[in-house]
Amino acid sequence: MINHQDYIQAFSHFLQSGDDSKLSQFLASDESTSFLKIYRNGFYKACLSALQANFASLTLLLGEQKFDQIATQYIRQFPPRQSTLVAYGMVENAQAKSEKVGGIEADKLNQTVGFTEFFQQAMVHFELESLDKTINQTSLLDIALLDQAWISTLNQKNDNLVSLEQVQDFLAKGEDLTQLPFKLADSVSFVCLEYDIFLYWQNLKFNGQKGEANFSEKQEVILFWQYEDSVQAKSLSSTEWHFYRTFFESGSMEDALNAASQWDESFDISALFADLLNASLLKLEAQT
Repeated sequence: MINHQDYIQAFSHFLQSGDDSKLSQFLASDESTSFLKIYRNGFYKACLSALQANFASLTLLLGEQKFDQIATQYIRQFPPRQSTLVAYGMVENAQAKSEKVGGIEADKLNQTVGFTEFFQQAMVHFELESLDKTINQTSLLDIALLDQAWISTLNQKNDNLVSLEQVQDFLAKGEDLTQLPFKLADSVSFVCLEYDIFLYWQNLKFNGQKGEANFSEKQEVILFWQYEDSVQAKSLSSTEWHFYRTFFESGSMEDALNAASQWDESFDISALFADLLNASLLKLEAQT
């Protein structure tokens, strides 16, 4: 009798490695394993298509041939573990949000390696001669991180978002807004870049154009979030980043507003709070 689990393992091994030796026992004696290559080719084609879609800007910048060389290695080592390829190559959003917040390392939530992490390691052996001389390994990683953040944000769902009407009701009741359990919306994430490459990435992502690589080495923080089912992103000023970073770390609106005021005494914190509400960037933590 055929052991179904053994067959699945043997077939999975074949898809990843191309080694069909373990599959022979599941075929009739006069059958060849050659026809199974159709399935393996389809598997790799589907995975490559998913990674190209999820990292569209990086694919455009590198060209499909170079991108596929690295993506194929990733597929071989880290094949899909879910029934859908929609988020293939992504890390969990919670991990992505905390993994690089001002250089703070996060605890790994699982052993899955995202494509950006794999890409960073693979670039050590990557040839860049055919690319614009301004583009280097660090700026390529920045592009990959932006692609990842956009897709991860798109796939997120926001719960318990705070409305203007709720805030008005709190004020009418005399509530101190700084003491309410506000948190950042679930879709919020940050990307800390080493280059001011955000506008260049936007041109790649939304116009499909490489353009002139005239960005420079300058740290930039991009806020991503979801608003009315579409992805939003903006470059943060140093004061805004000081607010968001403090809010993210402490979980306290009061601490974050105080930190922003101390960083820049002229900063309008009332306008910032209004922007948070209008952009649906806040949620209320569930009370127990």
